[in-house]
Amino acid sequence: DRDVTGVQTCALPISFTMVNVFGKAPPRRQIATHGLITAFSYGFVTDKATLPHQGWIQFRNNADQPHFVLFQRVKQSTTNAQVRYYFKSGGRGRPAFVLPGSYTLGVLTQGQGASQYLNLAAGKYLIACFWPDFRTGMPHALMGMWKLIHLG
Repeated sequence: DRDVTGVQTCALPISFTMVNVFGKAPPRRQIATHGLITAFSYGFVTDKATLPHQGWIQFRNNADQPHFVLFQRVKQSTTNAQVRYYFKSGGRGRPAFVLPGSYTLGVLTQGQGASQYLNLAAGKYLIACFWPDFRTGMPHALMGMWKLIHLG
């Protein structure tokens, strides 16, 4: 089938079931974390100059839309100017400052937090969010949502 715009469509039967959950949520065990990354609308803040490369860290999303954190290992000599230039030029291809090794913390919606265990090599990392902006569709990293950090 084609709709009036000429786009091919598919009419599959879809069904939904409404589920109501009642009762009190069970208490969650608190995990001691050794670092915090907080996401804001288009940026990150860390609670320490150096986060642990092994151990539990917490990720909080204090923004108005979903975010995730990609950890990409980079050369120790990598500067903010190099990263800024890469993203301002469209972020295409593999930049010369990237090293093997990356890890991603999953997507969190607004106001949510999660703890995650890291087991990464110590060194310098670029953290970035590539979630598409809900206003423009542009990946957040291209809008300035990135930060160079140290894991030690």
